[in-house]
Amino acid sequence: MEHAANRRGNSPRTRANPFITPHQLTAIQTLQICDKEAATRWKALHVHVNNQTAQKFVTDFITRRGRVNYKRHIHDTLVIPELDPIVIKVKYQVVDYLT
Repeated sequence: MEHAANRRGNSPRTRANPFITPHQLTAIQTLQICDKEAATRWKALHVHVNNQTAQKFVTDFITRRGRVNYKRHIHDTLVIPELDPIVIKVKYQVVDYLT
């Protein structure tokens, strides 16, 4: 098994030839973690999976969509100018009179 330094930092990457059994064993051993860390990760995963329900997803999606639509509406009302028909009519008559 070879260790190659990551180009962005010093974290090693493990390369293993899947057809060489000792390489497979070494790669598997590198991936093993202690029981305490495994328990901590399992608890975090368990909490995450239990909290991510379809109902929560839909509720969050609708909430975010409403927030974006509201922000867009506010943005559009502030940025896009209103057209005043009287001003447009006067400008049109002036241009029509000149031609």
